[in-house]
Amino acid sequence: MDPKLIKQEAKARVKEHGFSPYFMAFVPAILIGMLSGFISGVLGDESITGIVISFILGASYPFFVSVSFLRMSREDNFTNNQFIEDEVKPNGLRYALGGILTNLYTFLWTLLFIVPGIIKSFSYILTAFILKDDKSIGINDAIKKSREMMDGKKLQVFGMYMSYFAWVLVAGITFWITLAIFFATMISGIFLGGAVTTLAIILFILLAFSGISFLALIIKYTPRWHMAIALYYDEIK
Repeated sequence: MDPKLIKQEAKARVKEHGFSPYFMAFVPAILIGMLSGFISGVLGDESITGIVISFILGASYPFFVSVSFLRMSREDNFTNNQFIEDEVKPNGLRYALGGILTNLYTFLWTLLFIVPGIIKSFSYILTAFILKDDKSIGINDAIKKSREMMDGKKLQVFGMYMSYFAWVLVAGITFWITLAIFFATMISGIFLGGAVTTLAIILFILLAFSGISFLALIIKYTPRWHMAIALYYDEIK
């Protein structure tokens, strides 16, 4: 259960499956985002119905992603069509309800403080895998089993998560800080002299670099993280 070995295996498995890990990690999220935006446009940003539908969509799809990566971690010939036939059609509603319930619980814990919400999100992180492997278990029982399996392991998994996304966080923070300074400089109207023009160029280069780095790191590490947590589950189950 060495996180370093799990990360190495995750990297290798992502590479073996070619485009599929990237497809499953990003395409559903993009489609859900577009659909949620469309719903907000039709019903209005403050529509309760629109908010509820967007929450259901956003809470459901991560479970399908997790299950797809669990299959990829175990199979050599994963295909999207087979995944739909084997998992989505017979078990789609169950996975969706599992995602909604775990996200609802996490949200309620987050209302207390942010930190308990983060802790609970790691407690529930194995729920999708448990539902996939045990077709007879109830959703709340799967959540309870995930909490039990993650007891004493949340810090280790959090460390593994940060080993992937710490630089993503740095790049993201750098991007937004630079963006704020860039626009503040523009609004203040100081792009007039040579020194200020130099500052503008430097800010623009830093903005572009941090933005590109952020996207590149997200694309690189998101599939590896999904694969790593699937492998971790198989190690401790």
